[in-house]
Amino acid sequence: GECNSTFAIPAVPSGTHALDAQGKSTSSTSVPDITFITGPVVTLNKKSGQVGTVIGISGSGFVASEKGSITFGNSTNIQNIAAGASGDWSASLTVPPAEAGSHDIKVQGSQTLDPGSVAFNVIPSLSLSAASGNIGSGVIVRGSGFAASSPLRFIFGDTPIGGLSGASTDNSGSFMQTITIPKTRSGDYILKVIDAGNNESQAPYRVSEFSIVPPNQVAPADGDRIGLLGGAAPVFKWTATASPNRTTYALQVD
Repeated sequence: GECNSTFAIPAVPSGTHALDAQGKSTSSTSVPDITFITGPVVTLNKKSGQVGTVIGISGSGFVASEKGSITFGNSTNIQNIAAGASGDWSASLTVPPAEAGSHDIKVQGSQTLDPGSVAFNVIPSLSLSAASGNIGSGVIVRGSGFAASSPLRFIFGDTPIGGLSGASTDNSGSFMQTITIPKTRSGDYILKVIDAGNNESQAPYRVSEFSIVPPNQVAPADGDRIGLLGGAAPVFKWTATASPNRTTYALQVD
């Protein structure tokens, strides 16, 4: 008779394994073995993220109890691993400073020398030293995951920020730059940073309202009388109307 079955390969060390079968009336010794070869597999719990992202990484099909290491792109060893008796292991790693784009995560064991690699895509990120402030405030902008050694453009709302012609990333796509908040109305804005490869990240910033201290009227003072031709002496009356960003004066002559 014939039979069909589907099953998942259990966690086993890499190498050659025998598949066998038996039935109610047929013993396993009377069924010819089938050879099945298992190899190493590496998986990630995330396929993309920013610099500093913590990735869960796991492997199976390695040699039992072997030790190894994980590398990210061209970096040196950034994490060690140790396989269990079934050849499986798990670890976590933090994405190091790296330029935007795809990077290979490679695992090498003491005996499993080339299990292949898995790709992780680095995306840009920004952080600001302050989330709000006034016009003219200085803000430190830090970024990572941009193109390496690339010039940068800074746009506040719809306004390009000038005077930053030397702003650029380092060879790992990171930067730190101080900007000055340009003249604009109070409210919520988006700061964008764009590199030469059009990789972009943004962060919110609120321009605060500020109160203007009303100036004192020098002359004529409120309530003054000034003699004019014909003996008339009108009274000058000032009325101030204040708002968060300006003060308006009305002069009444009685």
